[in-house]
Amino acid sequence: MKFLIILICVTANYFWKHDYDRIKDTWFYSLRQGIDKITSNLGSPDSIAWLIGLLAIFLIPMAGLFAILVLVENWLFGLVILFVHVLILLMAFDRIHPGSLAQGYLLLWREGDIEGSFRYLEQELSCTTMRLPTELTGLHGTFCKLYVYRCFEKMFVMFFWYMLAGPLGVMCAYVCYQQRDGDMRPQRSKEIDIITLLIEILEWAPMRLFGLTLSLAGDFESCFDWLRNTWLRSDIATNQTVYEYSMCALGLEPLRKSGHKIDTTEESEIKSFREKGALEVYALQALMERNQLI
Repeated sequence: MKFLIILICVTANYFWKHDYDRIKDTWFYSLRQGIDKITSNLGSPDSIAWLIGLLAIFLIPMAGLFAILVLVENWLFGLVILFVHVLILLMAFDRIHPGSLAQGYLLLWREGDIEGSFRYLEQELSCTTMRLPTELTGLHGTFCKLYVYRCFEKMFVMFFWYMLAGPLGVMCAYVCYQQRDGDMRPQRSKEIDIITLLIEILEWAPMRLFGLTLSLAGDFESCFDWLRNTWLRSDIATNQTVYEYSMCALGLEPLRKSGHKIDTTEESEIKSFREKGALEVYALQALMERNQLI
């Protein structure tokens, strides 16, 4: 049944309308706010209240999902539980279609709106690690890296853990990413450390499988060589590694020098670079779709 459900989700992901969002995540944030209010009254910031809250945010959704799965197991010859599996996977997917995410960026990119493109990265891809760039190469390289990682974490990781642990595995990964992307204030350093460690564990095997499937979806020799050289390395961030795999699969240089600048006095060179960048985004989008199928 898992292969059928994945096929349904891949098909839904491919044909999903680009102009409206997926399933909302408001239920999760409401649950977390409620848990935060309860645990904030349990003791001082130095107590284990934060750990109780963290356990609750994992256990409550997973326990609720487990109860639903047991309850509807035999309803309508298994059709209801199939629907629940599909719903959980679609909920874990990105709230914005990858094609829509790329198109929104390309509209600003083709217009040469550097500031608008940067704001787009901040709003849609949660880019908070770079300042407003003054040149095109660094901006475009950052988008490509974040775009590939977004597809990796929101789809590939979810498929992997669904195959391994079913809907409960998907829910665990979903909660980890939602916790990371939520209000992780500095005073929650212990919670941040635990979530970061859990995500590293969740992504270790999928990241390497991602490189292997990209080898089959693109330039096999280049990508597989890069995968072999980085197989056991732990000093590279996951978003950087999956970006390098993707560039190799497209037959491009994986270690792009973001400091390289385009001569802003040459309009023809800028236009050529923008067009080349747009083609690269289209190629990455097609690569991610082929990778899902593999």
